This record gives sequence, C-alpha cells and structure tokens, in this order.
Amino acid sequence: MNEFERGFHEVLVTTDVASRGLDLLNVSLVINFDMPKHAEEYVHRVGRTGRAGHQGLSYSLVGPKDWRSFKNIEGFLQQKLEFTAIEGLEGKFKGFKEKKSP
Repeated sequence: MNEFERGFHEVLVTTDVASRGLDLLNVSLVINFDMPKHAEEYVHRVGRTGRAGHQGLSYSLVGPKDWRSFKNIEGFLQQKLEFTAIEGLEGKFKGFKEKKSP
C-alpha cells in the first residue's frame, strides 16, 4: 500500500471489503466491476478520486444483475448517470425499459 501511495505502482485492485478501509490520496480512476448493493457504498468508492481537491474518473460496468443497484444510486444522487461506451468494451445491455404506470 505504501508503494502505491508513493507512486511505485499505477494499478491497485481491491475487493469491496478492502476498498472501504483504504485512505488513499492519489487515486485518479475507479472502475466498479460489480455495482455495490447500497448507494452509500457507491459514493464511498467513487469518492476516492476526489480527495484533497484532486479530480478523477469513475466507470461502472452495469449489466442486468446490477440494474436495480444502478437505479437506486441514481435516486440516491438525485441525478441521471451517463452511459458511455469504452472502445473495445461495448456491451449489448442498455438497461431495462421502465414500466409505465396505469
């Protein structure tokens, strides 16, 4: 961990459990392979890119099993999240259609 903080390593892979307890300042990119079950955890994960006035990026890979979590996160944040395709990683899943209320 010290070597990552000091810039000796450019990539750090963590589990959900480890990512909550790490206090790292030099994180410029977070990639969520699995969406967290709770919106607060998402905010905690992606917040690693904005510490001490720094800016960064966060990408989340959203598939059918993650759709409900994705929608809950949008509701928690009270904003629509943008879908972007990364060249070479384009997926077929574009979300489920919202059910219309009667």
